[in-house]
Amino acid sequence: MGGGKTGMDVFVSETDPLLFTFQMDLGLARVASQDPVAWFTRYPGRFRRWHVKDFESLSGAQAREAQSLRNLASGTLTPRPAPSAAAGASGGRAGGPPAPLPGRPCPVGSGDVDFAPIFAAWRESGVKYFFVEQDAAGAWPGGSLKSIETSYQTLRTLLG
Repeated sequence: MGGGKTGMDVFVSETDPLLFTFQMDLGLARVASQDPVAWFTRYPGRFRRWHVKDFESLSGAQAREAQSLRNLASGTLTPRPAPSAAAGASGGRAGGPPAPLPGRPCPVGSGDVDFAPIFAAWRESGVKYFFVEQDAAGAWPGGSLKSIETSYQTLRTLLG
């Protein structure tokens, strides 16, 4: 864009804060090597909704997305395999989560995203609502309900 501005910078700075607020996917922001707190500082009060999403391997998710962009640039589009129960079936720990799959979403607090500084900056962000998102939550031991219980307990701790 020039001058160090991204398309998102232009979008946020060129819209009326009284008419437009934004939703940030905290996990995907980290996958893109972005710091949500830096965005909150740069544009206070503009991020009223959050998707709270964690990744079992942030570097794995970054590598997967980088490969996806390389494929797109070269015209070789290949569908990404969706995380599934079978994905971690081999090598999983008894009673624990499936074996790590690079970049797989996981229950909040079970992965590599450090949510403590993000939640500490909630006032600056302007957040009013947040939503927990975990693709293929049913693939984890205990299924979707156990996954959301883990995420809930992490969020209770963060919110103190």
